[in-house]
Amino acid sequence: ATRVLIAGQVALSLVLLVAAVMFVRTMSNLQAVDLGFSTRNVLTMSIDPVVSAPAASTSPIAGEPGADLGASAVRSRERIWTLLLERIRAMPAVRSASLSVLTPLSGRDSGTFVAVAGFRPRSDDDRVVHVNHISEDYFRTFGIPLRAGRVFTPRDAGADKVVVINEAAAKAYFAGRSPIGATLRLGETSIHRVVGVVRDSKHMNVREEAPRFVFVPVWQPVDTITRITLAIASDQPASTLARAVTDEVRAIHSRTLVSDIVGVQDQVDATVVSERLLSTLSTSFAALAVGLAAIGLYGVLGYSVASRRAEFGIRLALGSPQRRVAWDVMRGALLQVALGLAIGLPGALASARAAQGLLFGVTPTAADIYLVSTAVL
Repeated sequence: ATRVLIAGQVALSLVLLVAAVMFVRTMSNLQAVDLGFSTRNVLTMSIDPVVSAPAASTSPIAGEPGADLGASAVRSRERIWTLLLERIRAMPAVRSASLSVLTPLSGRDSGTFVAVAGFRPRSDDDRVVHVNHISEDYFRTFGIPLRAGRVFTPRDAGADKVVVINEAAAKAYFAGRSPIGATLRLGETSIHRVVGVVRDSKHMNVREEAPRFVFVPVWQPVDTITRITLAIASDQPASTLARAVTDEVRAIHSRTLVSDIVGVQDQVDATVVSERLLSTLSTSFAALAVGLAAIGLYGVLGYSVASRRAEFGIRLALGSPQRRVAWDVMRGALLQVALGLAIGLPGALASARAAQGLLFGVTPTAADIYLVSTAVL
């Protein structure tokens, strides 16, 4: 019965070892994914200028058109945004700053209907495209390279309506032809001209394929903008930069609400927190199971050897080689381990297939993982 228990411990250890290796490899694969944008020293924060009441007297824009109750709230916000970008970009150690409704891997999304001449939707999903309203320097801030055409400039604020699309949208809507200069319709009547194509990047999570995206100048909104995010690329530590930028925002407009201050790398880490937890827990449980199996096997062998000391003495006295006596003991141990492996391999395979949805870049039948786990045991 004790030997059967040891075999069961070995089988459980194998199942947990295989799971641990698969989840560790999944975590490694996720960390190696090319996100399509830079996470290095980029800080984001939501800003919401409260313009429904007169600005405080300390505001640099107090007294200007748009700063009082009778002015357009939209134009007032745009004035604050413009001044904010100018001041933030002038700060020491700030490489770039931009405004956008969405930021990569923030968990927020926005979309609208799209129509392109020559493109026939095959499903309802083809009729919808993801939309992000951005200021100039957005692609520079997040390190998203330009593939064709150009990015937005300040001159686009008062010009014809323009958009930049990503590679996925260019491939889907303009297959076999250049999208630069072509037009597309967003919503019901908003016609925009494509001026650039940028590289694909992850949006909602690391596992997804890059979705089709249209980038619209924040000064030419397709929909009403109710929330805007400021992104700053800087060489300063995040904590120092956050305090300095918050003070600058409040100095520009004291009634601006600042929230959700977070680094882009932290947002990336948050999208894989469940995978990291699974990797850590499975590794810990696997180590515990292997340790228990080793202790159990050692105990059984120790008891077996102690109870057979007289037998070993007689065999050695009759001339039996020491190696043969030792091999008899080891063979019994190896048989228990082999029995455990025979039970554990099907169980490990079944568990891996059941957890296939949690894996990334790993197949449940990866032979090298089973060989490594078996060799460890």
